Amino acid sequence: MHGRLKVRTTEEQAERKRLEREKKLKAYKYAMSECLSRVEKKTYDDSGLKLSEEILISNPDIQTLWNLRKNTIIFFDETFNEENMIKMLTNEMTLTEICLKKNPKSYPTWYHRQWSLLRADCRKFGEKNQILSWKNELNLCSKFLNQDERNFHCWRHRFFVVKHGNLEKKNELDFTFEKISSNFSNYSSWHYRNKLIEQLYYENQIDNEIFKTELNLIENAVFTDPNDQSAWIYQKWLLLEHQKSLVRELLMDFTNRSIYFKLNKEMDLIKNFRFIKLNNLNFKFDESNCKLENNCWKVDLKDDRNDRIFKNFSESNHSQVKIEIMIRNCGFPIEFLLDLNVEKNVYEFKSKFQMHDLKLDSEILSNHFKNIKELNQFEKENSKWCMLKLVELMCIMDYNQYKETIISYLDKLAFQVDIFRKNYYLDIKQKLIENNS
Repeated sequence: MHGRLKVRTTEEQAERKRLEREKKLKAYKYAMSECLSRVEKKTYDDSGLKLSEEILISNPDIQTLWNLRKNTIIFFDETFNEENMIKMLTNEMTLTEICLKKNPKSYPTWYHRQWSLLRADCRKFGEKNQILSWKNELNLCSKFLNQDERNFHCWRHRFFVVKHGNLEKKNELDFTFEKISSNFSNYSSWHYRNKLIEQLYYENQIDNEIFKTELNLIENAVFTDPNDQSAWIYQKWLLLEHQKSLVRELLMDFTNRSIYFKLNKEMDLIKNFRFIKLNNLNFKFDESNCKLENNCWKVDLKDDRNDRIFKNFSESNHSQVKIEIMIRNCGFPIEFLLDLNVEKNVYEFKSKFQMHDLKLDSEILSNHFKNIKELNQFEKENSKWCMLKLVELMCIMDYNQYKETIISYLDKLAFQVDIFRKNYYLDIKQKLIENNS
């Protein structure tokens, strides 16, 4: 009847949707075919930009199309003036922002956005257009993280922006503190914080006091929620870096079949070394082959078995090797990842920190241990994370002194607190006994 809206039947609705899908699919196939043809023929024009934009807005994960846009921009850069290039790169920033709103975790989109920023930075376009500036990008990251504070893609992009834009890293520490304080479970924020601290320490913008601050922050988090793993994992990173900071430099020389150590504090390696492992293979270690030369300890590993191990690794060309060093009273071996220096034919490790300058063992760690112990009592020894981290702390401080407590904690974890991971705790216990026998 006149004046009344026609209600479509189910069959009519289904047919209408089918025709719409077919129309979209036909347009998609045509646009994709045209773009791929341009990639193959290396044809770069405005039509390719327009067609690729239409596809990427609906599906931003097609890396080939982002590459087409990159090559087109590079092609036009040879003839375009500055104003046109600023307009073109600004359009890329707008497009990637639209795509990220559709899919905030699209790897190709984030990479293209970074490429566009770097290209604009080379020509100082950020000074002439705010959209292409590093500060504007940092503010945009903040907006994205307010919507999804655990988007690690955005956190990684933020680190990229701060690094390449030469922005103040100390302000970023304040930003992560705010995010962590609002949600202690935000592991992405903890992880970003550890990367910032490594950079700031390397640049001498912070000193060892930062580790006392970090342990206090960890304590605030774990006392709030002892069963949340984010702060505990961050604590493990901090403690492992503390352990590794004993060694300032570590070098493995294939030619001379030797390992060289420079330490951050005085230690007699002959008395304190127990074993060395290379990628889980035991090196034969003779104390008579360990000597101090010019404040550098040299461990000579020349014998038939060690020669075979060295030969296998030199022929396989590993980019990294893992060395484990067991030191008396440490509980667990200290692990180091050494990077290959091709020119010198050696593997090298350099410590990021020098925490032993602060006597971390006797001062800060003991206070942290006391506080976590109080938390464990408050939890009535029923928090697996709390008990496990106490085990790690006691191993770092002095395994022999706390040996009985460590073993009892691991048994309680295995048979009472966390029985579903019983074998994990028993395995730790067995390794501790073997390493320290």
